[in-house]
Amino acid sequence: WTFVERQVVAQPTTASPDAREFTLRDVKTMADVSATVLTDTTDVVLLLFPNIATISAAHTYPLNRLTDRARAAGYVVAGVTGASEREIEQWGDISMADYEMYRADDSDVKMLARGNPAVVFLHQGRVVWKTTLTWIETINEDLEPVALPQWAELTDTGSVIVWLFYVWLALMLIMLALNRIPLWLAHRIARRDK
Repeated sequence: WTFVERQVVAQPTTASPDAREFTLRDVKTMADVSATVLTDTTDVVLLLFPNIATISAAHTYPLNRLTDRARAAGYVVAGVTGASEREIEQWGDISMADYEMYRADDSDVKMLARGNPAVVFLHQGRVVWKTTLTWIETINEDLEPVALPQWAELTDTGSVIVWLFYVWLALMLIMLALNRIPLWLAHRIARRDK
């Protein structure tokens, strides 16, 4: 074989070849509501539920508290899942959530989420940050627009690990001391008897 020539055909594009449109749909009518929820003028907190059936009821309090704080700061809060209408109704009954739930393609929700449940912050239609609910540590009282990461701070895993190490080390030293007491007493009694 002999190389003769290569032609490159450039096609103008505005998005990457792998880009997909994230579409939110009404739970009952399946109408596309993306344009009304995901606008360029509002900040949105998306609560993503990739597998709504396996979410613990223990997550309802942090989710509802997060929703209250976000709304007080002027953010739009929306729940997104790929689950069926019945599963969404069951979640609403369990969680007593007052945020609006929407449906999206299941693979899109799983691609965007980092956990079950996950929290995504959109500022002017762009993803600013995303995390799992379990990593959100504190919610401060003083909220400012576009400062959501300040009131949903992530835990400093390094300091938590160091703290846990020191607790473990202290417990090991206590156990070592308790383990040596019978030997010390036996040695003391044997010395006294001589």
